[in-house]
Amino acid sequence: MPAGITQYVLQGGPCDGNTGDLTPAIDSSGRIQCGGHNYDRAEPVQVVGGRELFKDAGAIPAPPKPGVSPRAHKAWAHLQHAVNREWPATLKDSGRMTSAALRALARTHKV
Repeated sequence: MPAGITQYVLQGGPCDGNTGDLTPAIDSSGRIQCGGHNYDRAEPVQVVGGRELFKDAGAIPAPPKPGVSPRAHKAWAHLQHAVNREWPATLKDSGRMTSAALRALARTHKV
C-alpha cells in the first residue's frame, strides 16, 4: 500500500465506483469481493483521488452443484450384476484352475 493511502476505489463490474477502507487483510491479499465479482489490485499500483485502485477481475466462479451423477443408478446396477452373476463364475473358474495346478504339481518329479 502506498504511504498514507487508507481507502480503495473499485473500477468496473457491478460495484464500479464503490469505495471503502483499505484494511490490512485486503492489503495483504490484493483482492476484494463485491457484487459477485473479484476486484484485484491494479498493477502497477494506481492511486485515483487519494484511493488505491482495484480493477474488476470477473465473476466469482460458482461452487459445483452437489448431486448424484446422472449415471450413478446404471453404475450401481452394473456393479450388482457383476457381483451377483459374474463373480461366482469367476471364483468357480479360479478354484478349478487352482485344483488343476495342484494336480499337475502332484504328478511332477520331486527333487
